Amino acid sequence: MIRPFLEHRGATNYPSVTDLKARAKQRLPKFVYDYLAGGLGRERSLSRNEQAFNNIELVPKFLAELDSIDSSIELFEQNWSLPLGISPVGFADLNWPGTELEMARQAQLAGIPFTQSSFSNETIEAIAEAAGSSHWFQLYACKDFAIMQDLMDRAARNGVKNLLVTIDTPQYSKRERDWRNGMSSSALPSLKQLLQVSSKPAWALQAALKGVPTLKTLNAYVDKKDRGKTAGNNRILELCDSWYDWDLLAKVRQHWQGKLIIKGVMDNELGRQAIAQGADGLLISNHGGRQFDAAPATIDLLPRIKDSVGDSVPLIIDSGIRSGLDVLRAMELGADFCMSGRSFYYGTAALGSRGAEFVIALLADEITREMKEYGKTSW
Repeated sequence: MIRPFLEHRGATNYPSVTDLKARAKQRLPKFVYDYLAGGLGRERSLSRNEQAFNNIELVPKFLAELDSIDSSIELFEQNWSLPLGISPVGFADLNWPGTELEMARQAQLAGIPFTQSSFSNETIEAIAEAAGSSHWFQLYACKDFAIMQDLMDRAARNGVKNLLVTIDTPQYSKRERDWRNGMSSSALPSLKQLLQVSSKPAWALQAALKGVPTLKTLNAYVDKKDRGKTAGNNRILELCDSWYDWDLLAKVRQHWQGKLIIKGVMDNELGRQAIAQGADGLLISNHGGRQFDAAPATIDLLPRIKDSVGDSVPLIIDSGIRSGLDVLRAMELGADFCMSGRSFYYGTAALGSRGAEFVIALLADEITREMKEYGKTSW
């Protein structure tokens, strides 16, 4: 159940994700904000994603019967309150320490998917308890398939039915903002980062109370003495410095008994091949403009991929969705479901723990408002 947006404290101060983003920039140390908001290279892909959505025009359907607006939708044999879920975000607690669990809880209460990253700051087991049936899991390639098997088994044991396989990360990308800010695998902040933290006392206090975020999901695969330390972080990065090929994808498909969604599809033929290999869904994504700066905007790819694969599997889209209007645009162009990462975590970065419920209510309100303005009563 989603509480009406205008009942939330601060609704008139932060009536859009753009407002939450601006507030997040005020509250976060620069290296944290840049990690959340930035892309890679010159950030052309990042800007293209958002601009492409802004360029889409829809002609409203006036004189429609609009007594009841139903924003719910069925996907993967489950009913969701909105055609919008939370994308996987690595190091989510960096944005506001201790809030990843709250985001998972609020997703479950709202009836929308919460996708946990392999690079989560919580364990699979903890997120499962918080998110319940809303819990999806995202799987990166690892050098040791036994680790991937164990991650899948842990997810399955804890009720996860939908697995996102991220294929668009053949290497760790060069994110120039992060490089300039001294982001590294070190468990200790640099002097530059300490100076940035000192200028943001609210974030610093929260980090002191909750502790520095660590990669709890993957910590199981490093020595106990190294967990949360530089040596452990380096070991995790080494284990996950790998990529998917068709053989590895086939091994994942053989092992995973639930729904398999391929995340990072931008090519028609690749999409058809993935379906032939057993994919249950395709997620059209360019990693939010964080992986390859020449990548086209995902919303521009949606119609041609839809024409290519038809209704054979659900098409999900992310990268660039910042509003309920963007969700409507994507659905009208052929998407079956939408996801966003930054939009939701701007909420917690701006408002702390209460920002999780706040931003979900904001986007839900926008979706139903835009549906009515457009003349659409259901999906």
